[in-house]
Amino acid sequence: MSSPYPSFRQRRLYPAPSSPGPMRSPRRFRGEPPCSTVPRSALHSTSSREPEKKTTGYFIHTYIDDDDETGVLVPAKKVHFDVIEKPETSGPSNRPLSTPASLEDLTSMTLILRFDDKIPKPPGPVGRPGRNGYNLRVALQWQDERHEKVKAFINKLVDSKLDCTISFSKQVKEKLDVVRQQAATKFPILAEYRGQWATDDFIRCRLKSRRVVLQKAELERQVGETRIIS
Repeated sequence: MSSPYPSFRQRRLYPAPSSPGPMRSPRRFRGEPPCSTVPRSALHSTSSREPEKKTTGYFIHTYIDDDDETGVLVPAKKVHFDVIEKPETSGPSNRPLSTPASLEDLTSMTLILRFDDKIPKPPGPVGRPGRNGYNLRVALQWQDERHEKVKAFINKLVDSKLDCTISFSKQVKEKLDVVRQQAATKFPILAEYRGQWATDDFIRCRLKSRRVVLQKAELERQVGETRIIS
């Protein structure tokens, strides 16, 4: 007896599509739209991506080192920087970085700063924290024991090597270099300060205090001589 139903091949409800999508089975549900065909090359296209840009250079900042009598303009920290310009578009890219000719526009750029390893001098004169200066003990942030040892050693060098009746700026350069070298040899941490400003500040403070003491002693001597004569 034959079956009243048609065979399986005769029960196909829809034909197979003539051009199926690249990732879709030819059989799909009734009413489902066909898969859109996208070229495989378009999925990894990088033609519209702009390459990142990178350049290097230096910033040179300066400050005024206010001495007892004169102000000396000295170079401050030399800063090396890399500038990387990030494009607006996103996506993978294997293109190498290019270097622009100038830094005309720093908008949407990232500055990566690499400072040198020397400690810069604070702005202003030493010993004048209330007049745009700084306190040496506070600026160095050393332990009290270390600060007193370095101070005592440099004070002895100043008393024996330099002329305490004149200011720092009028000292003989060769004698100052001797004091700096001996101090850095005894305490290597002094070499970590840019231009040996920590050593120079200890010297300045000692010269200033000794000059005040000597001037006071000289004034008392003159007053004593005047009383004897009168």
